[in-house]
Amino acid sequence: MVHLKTTVFLLTTVAAFGCVKARNIQQPVPEAIEVTLPDSVRYVIDATESAITDEGIGIELSDRKRGLVESAFIDIGQVRAMADRSTYHPDERNVRFRFWTRPTFGGTRLFAEVVFNQFLGTDGGRAMEKMVPSDHAGREVVTRMLAKIQLRLREQRDKRKIEGQGTSPPAS
Repeated sequence: MVHLKTTVFLLTTVAAFGCVKARNIQQPVPEAIEVTLPDSVRYVIDATESAITDEGIGIELSDRKRGLVESAFIDIGQVRAMADRSTYHPDERNVRFRFWTRPTFGGTRLFAEVVFNQFLGTDGGRAMEKMVPSDHAGREVVTRMLAKIQLRLREQRDKRKIEGQGTSPPAS
């Protein structure tokens, strides 16, 4: 009888986890917001770091070689947003903002994510993270961050034009 209960438990557990598919952690989530910018990756990463910290959110990782910037996990109630957050499930309250850059011809593709761990209290890492729903306050915040990134880059381009530089960063 004990063997049968163990078998049933294991099959139920496998079936439950079989419904959740881990994602490729080397790529943005499929629902990430994508914008193409006419600036180098270096400039885009600098502007992204500023946009995150402008929101009062700490940066946990900035890896220029991989083109990745991510915030620490925060409670979405800590940032300014118009969306009502009182009905969020606890796992949807703790979010991370992550930005991926990919060089492209004449610029940079920037992918913006607002993710939560779909199994609160588990350590599934990036593979178990999921993009927040479209009506989530995190989407409002990441949209504001993207606007700040674009504004900062536009201002820098204008400044470089006045100074006679192009859009590429100076040689190091």
